[in-house]
Amino acid sequence: MSPQVGSAESNFDIGDITRCLFKDMGWIINDADAPPLVATPKSLTEELFVGDTLSRTIEISNISDNAIDVSVSTNADAAVIASFDPANFTIASAGTDSFKVNLNASGLIKGVYNDTQVSHPLKTDVSRI
Repeated sequence: MSPQVGSAESNFDIGDITRCLFKDMGWIINDADAPPLVATPKSLTEELFVGDTLSRTIEISNISDNAIDVSVSTNADAAVIASFDPANFTIASAGTDSFKVNLNASGLIKGVYNDTQVSHPLKTDVSRI
């Protein structure tokens, strides 16, 4: 793609129907409805024994046209999520970065716990069963 329009160059809008078809197939289209950040995986479900610790990596892609400063945090009453590494980072336009979610089941009684991790401006659920 060139920064100017040449005499034989054409640019077409794919249209609402095709755009919706692509979204139904799971494509992320960089339009007003698309979130600027996409996380992979979108959620974590882990089984831990009391006293166990675990670390998992979440990859975040920036599909916007600008660099984005990302701040990762959790809900105030998180029982299982111990920390994030790193908790703050910048992702360049069309770039990808990752962070580790550190889970800690020390001091918990047997049960099902659900915590939510938030990558501003994207929200990702992290669960432990």
